[in-house]
Amino acid sequence: MAPCFVFSSYVLRAGVRKCRVGAVPVLVSLSWAYLISVVSDREGVEKVKSWREPLDKILSDYQSFPIECGATLGYNNLAITLSNMGYGVIQKHSSHTILNGKKLYRDLLDFFGVELVRQVFGGEALICNINRLCKWEMVTPERYALLQCFAGLPSETMFSGEQVADCMEQKLQSLSQSEVRRAKKQVAEELSVTQAQLDILVQRYNIHPFWRAED
Repeated sequence: MAPCFVFSSYVLRAGVRKCRVGAVPVLVSLSWAYLISVVSDREGVEKVKSWREPLDKILSDYQSFPIECGATLGYNNLAITLSNMGYGVIQKHSSHTILNGKKLYRDLLDFFGVELVRQVFGGEALICNINRLCKWEMVTPERYALLQCFAGLPSETMFSGEQVADCMEQKLQSLSQSEVRRAKKQVAEELSVTQAQLDILVQRYNIHPFWRAED
């Protein structure tokens, strides 16, 4: 079941505002104003400045978007965007976008600082939760907000009824339509994947194997 966000205000005032991303209401107790002030003190104002304004905008969007705005069925634009940024993992057993949680977590630490990331995501032992976000399985919005800010993804695109382009699919489609016939090894090298991963990709994207037979 997709999550529903009931988001406590991140400015200093009482009350909660609803933002729908599914159907199960959850109260988020995180005080953003307090947390970000602590992070500012510990991480330094200049470092925080780079993401503070975009994050404020995202959190404001979450509170002001209509209740109909929610989790998208069959895809997750945040996960696809992060995959396009180089965090994607090719796995045969999953139809969902899978991310390299360990690599992403390390880069989040560099981007936001240790304090904020640990407050929101927990320690490294909990990085498996990043891939639960790809399936809209997490109900609290702060993790989505931080990843969205990191990815530079507008909220309108995040919850859009139109799926963002998958860069790997586009490259594969382009190669399949090329007049130049390549061997399977050459196709895999151009995509920077193994031949086994190439087999997974053509199955995932419903592309008939188009490479020429090896001599």
